[in-house]
Amino acid sequence: MGEIEISALGGLLCLLVALVAMSAGLVGLGRRDRHLTWWVMLAGLVLTVVGVAAWLFGISMFVEFYSVNPASRPAWHRMIAPAGLGAFAFGILMFSLGFCIHGFRVARLTTRTRELEELASSMGNEMNRMRGSDD
Repeated sequence: MGEIEISALGGLLCLLVALVAMSAGLVGLGRRDRHLTWWVMLAGLVLTVVGVAAWLFGISMFVEFYSVNPASRPAWHRMIAPAGLGAFAFGILMFSLGFCIHGFRVARLTTRTRELEELASSMGNEMNRMRGSDD
């Protein structure tokens, strides 16, 4: 195998690892709650997988028809690979947007939880102080 084939396999392997990590995180998040951000991330993941598959299909069709006879290749075959790349990019963007919004939501919930814990603690301290002054 040449250097180009090895680097292409390395790129596909890295992409596969990233897609598996995205899927694992999405499954873990979906077990707890499925808010709008989860659905946006799911749509992004599906679009990314479809985009990669379309791109690989388009490249294989290009190589197959180009090696036989370039004139026999239908015009729509030329659009598969670029459309796949576009779907891949838009899918990554959607997943990232959902992940970002989920992060903001978790940060807001954490801040609210901390505020409520501080309020409960101060109310407990105030009640203990009032009980101590009644004696």
